[in-house]
Amino acid sequence: MLKLLDNSGGNLVCFEASGTLGETDYRDVFEVEMTAVLKSHETFRF
Repeated sequence: MLKLLDNSGGNLVCFEASGTLGETDYRDVFEVEMTAVLKSHETFRF
């Protein structure tokens, strides 16, 4: 499971991973959040 943490904001992206990550974790959480951050910021902190 991949979860976006509340302390993410601006160009800072924080995730919590637990268990085995699957394709849906990357597609539905990671990719969505990273795409949103990169649309509004040239760089990001992870």
